[in-house]
Amino acid sequence: LEKLKPRALIFAINGMVAADLHRTQLAGLFGPTGNVVAGSIAVLPPILMRAHAPFVIGLVRRSPPNPIPDPSRAISCPAPGGGHLVFATDMDELAYLQVLIGRALMLVTTPAVTIAICLGLILSLRAQKRFKVVQSAIEDVMAGQLERRLPVQSTNDPFDRLSTSVNTMLDRLEEAVNDLRALGDDLAHELRTPLIDRKSVV
Repeated sequence: LEKLKPRALIFAINGMVAADLHRTQLAGLFGPTGNVVAGSIAVLPPILMRAHAPFVIGLVRRSPPNPIPDPSRAISCPAPGGGHLVFATDMDELAYLQVLIGRALMLVTTPAVTIAICLGLILSLRAQKRFKVVQSAIEDVMAGQLERRLPVQSTNDPFDRLSTSVNTMLDRLEEAVNDLRALGDDLAHELRTPLIDRKSVV
């Protein structure tokens, strides 16, 4: 700022004010006597000239005109060639923007949360339904129905992988039981054969 000439500084301050579409940023250039040279601030509060840190103070707008002071967080510094530069942020406008952003987030978040809850309930009900089917099949197998198999939906999800593993185990178990039955039938046949032969001899 110290390297800017007075005209360039006035142009920069007015450009800063014109570029602020939301009217949240205030800036003002004041002469040595406190007269307005450029910017959107109409009056330079004397307390700003003595402050060394930003603080909230009511500032009267010059552009657009507004006689009611706006609560603003402001700070001032000496201007090149004398006078003061003031930069401020309108707290009311910021609060309004925060409310708008909060409402927008609510409008976006509420449907998203609702959809997520509905999807969660649907997935939970589907999982419970599949669990009941699997449980019923396992109970049938435990009751002796070794030919019963767990349902597989070809979705490659954990339920399907578990069902495939259990079905493979049941296949081997059924084969083992069938082999054991065949062995028992053979043994019974072998045990009956000598008795039949003896009766025929007698």
